Amino acid sequence: DGLFDYELSSRGAVLLDCSRFFNQPEVPDVLEIPSELGGTPVVAIAANALNTSESCADSLLFGIVLPEGVQRVEADAFQCCHAATQISFPSTLTMLAEGSFFHVYAEIDFPNGNPRYSCENGFLINNTTQTLLYTAPSSHGIALPAVRRLGDWSLSNYYLWYDDYDPVLPDTLESVGSYVFYDCGVTRVTFPDGITELSPFTFSCTALQEVHLPASLREIPDYCFWNCQLIALTIPDGVTRIGAHAVDWFTGEIIGAVTLPASVAFVGYRAFPDECDVT
Repeated sequence: DGLFDYELSSRGAVLLDCSRFFNQPEVPDVLEIPSELGGTPVVAIAANALNTSESCADSLLFGIVLPEGVQRVEADAFQCCHAATQISFPSTLTMLAEGSFFHVYAEIDFPNGNPRYSCENGFLINNTTQTLLYTAPSSHGIALPAVRRLGDWSLSNYYLWYDDYDPVLPDTLESVGSYVFYDCGVTRVTFPDGITELSPFTFSCTALQEVHLPASLREIPDYCFWNCQLIALTIPDGVTRIGAHAVDWFTGEIIGAVTLPASVAFVGYRAFPDECDVT
């Protein structure tokens, strides 16, 4: 319909792309997604539908309003939506995927409320699963909320970590997603007791030097510490599995020695760099 690409599904219209909207001679201050496309209610926003990295001038800034009726936002839907300053979500939203906000710096609100999601102090949270989904610029310097999970990409916002602030993780935390500490200034991370799950690429953080793992952890997954500058690592007793390339990097210091506890039953392919002395 003119400025928007979409497809029709059995449940309604799915927004696929908005690049023509951003290429207008005069772009409005607010992008209001239509409530209908092709005469059909819009129910979902697809991956990369609002990626503005190639269609927006660097100076362009705008707000985004998703209409009432939208139910689903897929992973990467707002990836590289650099120009957005504000994103408003509807009360009808029932699924907001982890990893939807890579390279996004917008503030978030729910003008009509939402029974499942909320955003306070810049922290976007799935209240049903107690998962942190996104940290807006306004969250900088505020203690992380008491959530059970840090979702994929949830702490990757550059503005939150630009002064090399090392986070204090909540004691309620149980699991951590992928790319949570991606390309940020974090140098030291201490996980609280109760963490049972890390993810592949939890860390892809060249500044990271020191990490403290809890006794509750049972696995260090594949590529968990990728491209870090670790100078020391202690594997807690109770870890049973260490995945392939679990500790790998391209820059920085080299861990001289790693002692595996007796609980480790499996060590994956090149779990540690060749320079490590693993016993």
